[in-house]
Formats: sequence, structure tokens, C-alpha cells
Amino acid sequence: MANSALAKLAKRSLDRVEKDIRKTVQDYEGQVFIWHVQGFITLLEAFTSDETIINTLVNSYRTKLKAANAKIMKVKRFRARLNKTKADIIKYKIEGYEPKNYELYAVLNYPTVVRIKRDIGTKYAELTGRNSKEITGRVDSGDKQKEATGQQVGHGEFGHAVSTTKVFMAEAALSTKSAQKIGARPENVKMYTKLQSRIASYKEDMKITSEVVHVQEVTSRGGIRKIYTPILSSEDASQNLVEGINEKSTLAKLKRELEKDYQDIVNQQGSDTLLEAIESVQLHNIIPKGKNVKYKGTSKSRKTVKSRGRGKATSKKQQVKKAPIITGAGAPDLNKANPTRSPRSGGSLISIIGLINEALPDVVGKNMKSPRLVNRTGRFAESVRAVDAIKTPRGFPSIGYTYQKSPYQTFEIGYRQGSTERDPRRLIDASIREIAAKFAIGRFYTRRV
Repeated sequence: MANSALAKLAKRSLDRVEKDIRKTVQDYEGQVFIWHVQGFITLLEAFTSDETIINTLVNSYRTKLKAANAKIMKVKRFRARLNKTKADIIKYKIEGYEPKNYELYAVLNYPTVVRIKRDIGTKYAELTGRNSKEITGRVDSGDKQKEATGQQVGHGEFGHAVSTTKVFMAEAALSTKSAQKIGARPENVKMYTKLQSRIASYKEDMKITSEVVHVQEVTSRGGIRKIYTPILSSEDASQNLVEGINEKSTLAKLKRELEKDYQDIVNQQGSDTLLEAIESVQLHNIIPKGKNVKYKGTSKSRKTVKSRGRGKATSKKQQVKKAPIITGAGAPDLNKANPTRSPRSGGSLISIIGLINEALPDVVGKNMKSPRLVNRTGRFAESVRAVDAIKTPRGFPSIGYTYQKSPYQTFEIGYRQGSTERDPRRLIDASIREIAAKFAIGRFYTRRV
């Protein structure tokens, strides 16, 4: 049976694939642009036969790229890395590089090339009186992607998309020495091999070669190393859009597979599911201690259940379980309401903080609807965590939580955009109470720490 260490490893890989790194890569300082100059000339010839206009646009493009290259190469901390990247591009013929057709330029970042391309598009419109999107690859509302013309800036890392870098991060998480030790355990070999095969299948679908992989500088913790250099390239607009769709669908497939693998590992026999763990702790709280007390049910009574991690699970149909039966001298009457009764001990509540956190991101995300904060990126929901549970002077539990204060704390009452409806504390309090209602832990308080 797979153990909790493998479950954490599977979740870590899934988190890497789900991580949003697009802006991080786009804004990363010190990148190299592979300009397909011959392709640009061929593109211009499709719309104008005026050699003067063509030469003017090509020279203008080249002048701007040279200026960007000269500016970034003055920065000492970038110089060696960028020169090495250029050498790698030539050595491995990345993006099909050939000196006759391509030119290499170091640039500050992705927006730098986008601005240059936009300026050239404006100049093209001025010189020809035609629409700039013919050469820039811009797709307006109502346009068909397959009919797009021009060149777009493809943000591939050594010839591959941002999505592929996320997969390399997942692969790095599975390849550490500790991960390999976990995977080598007899009970884990099958599922660990399956996780590795998921990554291998993605790389095969995306036609990723070994020469390309070795220059991917990512960390097992989901970071990008300082020696890493993203590669930009000019690509045919319609082809770039189609490839973007394929990349998204391939990544989505990998996400589904890793999610299924993670759930399979978590729910394997020998490992408590979330519901089973909650039942075990709560049974310990309500079953009286005595020789004459009998309990009929499938769950085991345990003081604590150690479980850490975060997962997502959905269910289309609510399952109704037969309630367990407790009989004998001193058995509590569960039909009598006792709203002021607090849990047996603070320790039992602390033991399920991790279990609350299992469901918290999903519940917060579900509750983020207008007029409350609206869930757009998922960053806020993913940042909410219950961190401790203490007793108030009157003996009631107080659950402490935290969230990503920048930029969301501004909506708390007393801050610049304070609002009773958008206050994150009210949203989190309601979400914790929604989860806690399933635990039957009685009266409690919440507080931001």
C-alpha cells in the first residue's frame, strides 16, 4: 500500500503543473530573442512589392533589436549568462537556428520584444496604409485564428512553452534523491513509476528532446534558477495559435492524470481518507469512556489522526451513510441539542487543523462570489490556511488563520478599500464555519493572525 510520503510527492508534482509562472517568465530579466529575419522578409513580400518599404522595415526592426541588445549587455550580471545562451542556441540549433535565416539578440524581457514588434507594425501601417495586424499577428474580436497572418512572439523556453517549464518543475520534484528513495519502497514502486510515466508521455507528445531538457534550469521546489534564460522566437501567427491550443490541451490532460493518481494514492486502503479521519477523531470526542459502552460502526475511535497536505475532490452526488450506533451505560443522547458544549479538549481540535485545510481552499473559492471578493485567479483561495487553535478564557476554541495580505488586506475594514461585503475575514470565517459544521466541534471563534 502506498504511504503518505508518496501522496505528498504526487501532490507536489501536481502543484508544480498547476502553478502560474507565465508572468514570472515573461518579466524575467535577461532573455534571448531568435528573430526569423528571412521569414519576416517573406511575410512583407506577401503584402507589398516595394523594396524600399521592405528594406526600411527590416532595418528598423534590426536597429531596435540591436539597441535592446546593447542596453542589456551593459549589465554585468546578465552578460555571461546571455552569451552562453546564444552559444547554446547555435550549438543545439534551437528553433531550427541557421545563421542565414535567423539573428540572435539579447533583450530585457518579453514585453521588450512585443513593444518593438508593435512599433514596426505601426510603421508598416504608415508606409503602406494597410492594417498592421497583417504582419504583427494580432487577432481582433471576430477574427478566425486559423486565418491569422504575421509573426507572433512565441515565448518558449529553449523552444518550448511556459507550460512545459511547469512540467519540468514537476519532473524535478519527482527526481530528487529523497523522492527516488520514496519511490523505491516496494509498496510505492507501482504508483511512483506511473507518476514518472505521466511526465514521459507529456514530453513525448510535445516532442521534447534530451538536448533541450538539459538546459532547462528549474528547481524541485518550483523555482527558476538564476542561470536560466527564457528564449523568445518569432513564429507564424496561425501556427503559434494552434500550437498554443495543443499545449493547453496536453497540459490539461496531464493535470487530470496527476490529479487521479494523487486521489488514488490518498484513498488506497491503509490510508485514512479525509472523511474517515474526521469520523475517527469525532468518535473519540463523543464516545463516553466506560466498560459497558458499546459502539457499532465502521470507523475507529482515535484521539488524533495525523494527516497533512492539500487536495481537491468533487462529488456529483451526495452519499448518505448509515449513522453509527452507540449504546450502553452513559451513552450520550445525540438528539438533544447542546449549542454551548465545547469539545473535550483543545488538543483534539488542533489535531484536525490539517483536515480543515484540506477543504479550505475549495470552500473559500466556492464562496468567492459578488458582492464578496470574486475568485478570478485562485491565488487568494489557495493562500488561506488555518494555522492554530487555542482556547478562549471561557474555554471555547479559537481558530487562527492567515491569508495573502498583499494585495487583499486592503479590503478589510479600517484599510483603504475597507468594505463590510468584501472584507476577507468575513469570507474566511464563513468558509471555516461551513467546513466545521461537518465536524460537529461546537461553538468556536475565528481570528486572523
